[in-house]
Amino acid sequence: MAPGTGDYPASTVGTAALDERPSQEEQNEVFLTGGPIVKWTARNLNIGVETASTIYQIANFLIIVLLVGIPLGRVLPKIFRKRSQTLSPGRASWGSIFAQKDGIFTRGVLLDVAAARGIKWYESHEYVTVADFEAAEKRQNVKVGSGDAIFVRTGMERMEAEMGEQDTYPRAGLHASCAEWMHQREVSVYGGDCIEKLPYPSESFTSAIHMIVLASMGLPILDWPALTELAAKCEQLKRWDYLLTTAPLRIPGGTSSPINPLALF
Repeated sequence: MAPGTGDYPASTVGTAALDERPSQEEQNEVFLTGGPIVKWTARNLNIGVETASTIYQIANFLIIVLLVGIPLGRVLPKIFRKRSQTLSPGRASWGSIFAQKDGIFTRGVLLDVAAARGIKWYESHEYVTVADFEAAEKRQNVKVGSGDAIFVRTGMERMEAEMGEQDTYPRAGLHASCAEWMHQREVSVYGGDCIEKLPYPSESFTSAIHMIVLASMGLPILDWPALTELAAKCEQLKRWDYLLTTAPLRIPGGTSSPINPLALF
């Protein structure tokens, strides 16, 4: 019989099967209590349904522990090392500059965020943000990619040349979200005339970029490279990527070293 004809109104055709389905609450109850599994357990072990349901939930928990907990137990100690495993009074036993003993030889990219904003320099209260990074990329027609070393210019050198030496606190610098951006882009080295915003307004990450980028990500930081001449050359050539090469002193267990980075066009 066609819908809407004969003895049945169109609104009721085909709805009987839908009305017989269990409600969402009933489906959730079956999922949480185990449904047929619990009934089978209760019947075969000659125990109450509530006891069988408890056994079912405990078994589920143990399965989760086995599938998730054991692998995490093996991985977490490798991620979260004790201080004594990484640093001693005489040397760094993990993550030292000796890892770069053969030098850094990679594509470098200058992100001139001050020029992208059309300002001489960032004021001491300002953050460098992910939006600033991407505005510089757009202006320069360049995109930071895997393995790149980035230099970020806020104009600090020009500020100090015109206004004299500036206090460390407060000082313009990166917002912590820039660390996530660098991780997503797989940046290999960070350098710039700023690091994190100082002081950084976080009790957990008082030196956000050092603590996240350097300590947690293992990303080398090149402190305060001279960027004025580099920025001028990039503007002259209308090219903001180049070959970056440098190397630390070969000091096993060393935590820092003087370097002389070179940008080759």
